[in-house]
Amino acid sequence: MPPPGPPGGGIASWFLDLGLRHIKDTSAPRRHVLRSQAPATCAPTSEDLPVTGQRYSIPSIVLHWTMALAIAFAWLGAQLAEVFGRGPSRTFVVGGHALLGLAVLALLLPRLLARWTGGAPGPAPGAPVWEVRLAHAAHLLLYVLMLALPLSGLLTALSGRVPFDLAGVATLPNSLASTGWRRTVKDVHELLANGMLAAVALHVGAVLWHAFVRRDDVAWRMGIGARPAAGSGSTPGRPA
Repeated sequence: MPPPGPPGGGIASWFLDLGLRHIKDTSAPRRHVLRSQAPATCAPTSEDLPVTGQRYSIPSIVLHWTMALAIAFAWLGAQLAEVFGRGPSRTFVVGGHALLGLAVLALLLPRLLARWTGGAPGPAPGAPVWEVRLAHAAHLLLYVLMLALPLSGLLTALSGRVPFDLAGVATLPNSLASTGWRRTVKDVHELLANGMLAAVALHVGAVLWHAFVRRDDVAWRMGIGARPAAGSGSTPGRPA
């Protein structure tokens, strides 16, 4: 129904009031339509950000590679010792192997302190829960092995029949020779060495997978290669 006729104020004021009422009634739906048609924006998800920009601290990186080289050369020394028969050459190589193992043991505490004080990057962006848990378990296993493997080697040296020559640098006394532990701790040492080899292979394989399949910045965090550009990586379930 049309609104009631103009009051005593006159026809002009009546038309003005009618026009203002029309504008008020029609402007609200129009604003609603404009809001509903506006493009929605949202913050990027972790899957859109394969590069975090985070890196390990310099002490952590230096200690990581120092210990990695010590472990690698210790393993090579153990293999080389099998080539030599009993004699000065084998004694020197085994002593060098033991020195490298003791170096790993000595550097473990500074390594843990550097990680605790310097922090560590978070999980790879877009990584599933199982992958994050597997990475944590693998790192924990490596830390345990870096402690247990040199300790078992030290016990093997201390329980030998004669004092242990550390490649001419020092001599360890055979103070545990009377315990009869040598065979047991030597077997444990060899078992842990095989475990270390498997853990390192898993670790290297994971790094290569991140570098060439996921193409994220996980390898760059520990000082390998250049930092990938944001958006260059792939995520599980999404083509690269």
